[in-house]
Amino acid sequence: MNNLGELIGINSAIFSRSGGNDGIGFAIPSNAVKIIVKAIVEKGKFVRGYFGAVFDDFGEGKVKIDEVVYDSPAYKAGIRTNDIILFINGQKIRTKGDILYILGLSQPNDILQVKYKHKNKISTTLVHLTQYPK
Repeated sequence: MNNLGELIGINSAIFSRSGGNDGIGFAIPSNAVKIIVKAIVEKGKFVRGYFGAVFDDFGEGKVKIDEVVYDSPAYKAGIRTNDIILFINGQKIRTKGDILYILGLSQPNDILQVKYKHKNKISTTLVHLTQYPK
C-alpha cells in the first residue's frame, strides 16, 4: 500500500539472508493483478499473446529486435531484425523490460500499435497478437 492506503502491489516473494521477513521484497503491480484476475474470472485462465520477436537493450534507452520469427505477428506487421522499438501503445520503450511487461499483460487477439525505426525511417504498425504456436 502507498501512504494513502491504496493497493499498489501484491507481495510475491522476499529475499532474506535469515529466512525471515527482513530483506528485499518483490511485488506484482496491482494493475497487472487486475488484468490477470479479470481474464481468469471471465475465461477461466490467463493466456499471454504471442508477438514473435527477441528483444535486446541496445545503447542508451533503446531496444533492438535481435530476431523476428518468420510468419509471426511481428513479422506479418513488417517488423524486422535490427529494428528499434520506440513506442508500444503510446508508451515510450526504454528497456526490453518495458516491452516484456506490456507483452506479459497482453492476450491473444490484442492489437498493439508499435512505433519503430527501420533503417533510419520511423514507421508505425499494428501487431495482432495470436496464441503461441504449438
